[in-house]
Amino acid sequence: MKKILILLGIGLILVLVIAIISRGPVPVPPPNDQPDELRLATWNLEWFGALGRSPDDIREIAAIIRELKLDIVALQEITCPCTLENLAEELDFQWYISPQRIPQKLALIWAPGKVKNVFFDENAYRSLEKVAFTGLSSESRQPLVFRLQSGAFDFSLIVVHLKAIPEAERSVEIRNVQYDAINRWLADELARPGAEEDIMIAGDFNAFRSGISSERLLAAGYVEFATDTLGDDEYSNIWYDRDGDRNLSFIDHIALTPSLRQEEFREILPIRDWDKNYPADAFERRISDHLPLVAIFDTTRDLD
Repeated sequence: MKKILILLGIGLILVLVIAIISRGPVPVPPPNDQPDELRLATWNLEWFGALGRSPDDIREIAAIIRELKLDIVALQEITCPCTLENLAEELDFQWYISPQRIPQKLALIWAPGKVKNVFFDENAYRSLEKVAFTGLSSESRQPLVFRLQSGAFDFSLIVVHLKAIPEAERSVEIRNVQYDAINRWLADELARPGAEEDIMIAGDFNAFRSGISSERLLAAGYVEFATDTLGDDEYSNIWYDRDGDRNLSFIDHIALTPSLRQEEFREILPIRDWDKNYPADAFERRISDHLPLVAIFDTTRDLD
C-alpha cells in the first residue's frame, strides 16, 4: 500500500511538472498595473558597476524599483553596461546606455509592457554636445534624448547629470553654460512645425530648486521644476562627511514644459527615506547616495 501511495505521489508531481512546462514560463506583470498612469523616476546610482555591488545589492535596488511600481527610470553614474544589464534582467526591463566614452554614463531602463516606441534621438543627442564640452571644465555627461509613448501619452525625455566641482561659484558658471545649451535646444525644438510640446528633463542637476544654482535654466521659461511642490524637508542626496555626520540636500529634479505640467502631469511623490531602513551609512555603501524621485503622468491624454 505504501509503495502505491509513493508511486501515486510521484505521478502527481510529474503531471504538475509537465503541466507547468507545457504552459511555458509564467509572465511577469509590469511593475505598474494601473493602465492609465505612467510612473517615471530619476535615480543616481553612484558609480553603479564600479563600487562592487553584490548580486544581493542589485536585487535590493530592483526591489525598490518594484515597490515604487516604476515604468521608466532615468539613471546616472552607470559605469558598467553588464551591471546595468543585470539590473534590467532582474526587473524584466529593457535598457539603453550612453555611447559617450566617459566613466559615469547616463542610461534608461523601462518596462516594455508599459512603454512603447522608445527611440533614442541621436541628432538631438549630438545637438546637446555643448552640455558635455563647456570649455570651462573637463568633459561632462552629454544628455540623452528619447522619444517615448505610453498609452496615448507621447513625450520627449532628456536625461541629464549636470556638472559640480568643489568650487561652488565655478560650478554655477559651468552649469550656466550647460543651461544655456539646453535652453537653446528647447527653443529650437519647440519652434519646429508640429513640434512635440511635452518635454521633460530628469536627472541629477547638482543644483537646488531655487536660487543662483538653477535660476539660469528656469528664467528662460521653457521648463519648470515639478519638484517645487515638495516640502522644504525633502531630500534626494545623502552623504557622510569625514566625521561620519549625515548630510542631506535636494539636487535631483524632474523639469517639465508648461503644457506637459498642465495636461498630463499628475504629481511628484514625496521622496521616501529608504536610507533609514539601513544601519548608519549602509544604504550609501550598498545602494546609492541618492534616493529615487518619482513623477506620475496620465497616459489617457495627449493634448499637444
